[in-house]
Amino acid sequence: KTLTKHLGRLSSAFISVDILSSVIAPLLFALNVRLPYFVSFIDMIVVILIQASMFEKVIKSVVSEWGLIKENFYQMRDSLGLVKNNRFFIWLTAMGLILFASNKAISEIVSGPFLTTVAGYSIPTLSIILAGASLIQTSSVFISDKIENRLGLKKSLVILFLLFPLAVLLYSVTKNHIVATTLVIGFYFSLVSFSEVLFESNLSHSLPDNKRATMLSINSMIIKTFSLALLP
Repeated sequence: KTLTKHLGRLSSAFISVDILSSVIAPLLFALNVRLPYFVSFIDMIVVILIQASMFEKVIKSVVSEWGLIKENFYQMRDSLGLVKNNRFFIWLTAMGLILFASNKAISEIVSGPFLTTVAGYSIPTLSIILAGASLIQTSSVFISDKIENRLGLKKSLVILFLLFPLAVLLYSVTKNHIVATTLVIGFYFSLVSFSEVLFESNLSHSLPDNKRATMLSINSMIIKTFSLALLP
């Protein structure tokens, strides 16, 4: 019952780090274009060391390796069959694909080039804009569960499909206005976060316990496969 709240807070924790990196990374880049890559490399070494130190209980299976492969195959087959018969899952995944396509197109292709070449913002100014936008996004994520509980899934989706085009339109006319650009990008980022929490929580609620992990993996696999075709 509180999954949406926890997903929102978890998302806000990641975004909080984005705020810090949004300020530091462009400043490092302005000093030396190689610095962010060196810092990222060191960070990855630290992450590997932390992950290597984590304790994980080893479970010895009585089933042979070939038997495990067959078990996994049967589980995937049964779960795909469940997908075929679950209209809500198919409908929600289709909605997610549409929003994912627009998010990727704007976030990965438009954002950087638009802000630096069309809008003409410098790298240090860009760091301030992105930090402010991330702060707005973090604040909005804390109330995402309250919004969903009040509106419900269908109304939330209708609002998302109306507000995403509005955000893109505003985004295209805010060049040379730092405060307006920050507010619009923060608004757009907030919509992205809300859509992610909305889809994940509703998918989790609609799936049987013994199939949830596999079905969520299938949903992720569908969207990732779609991105392979979309991004080029």
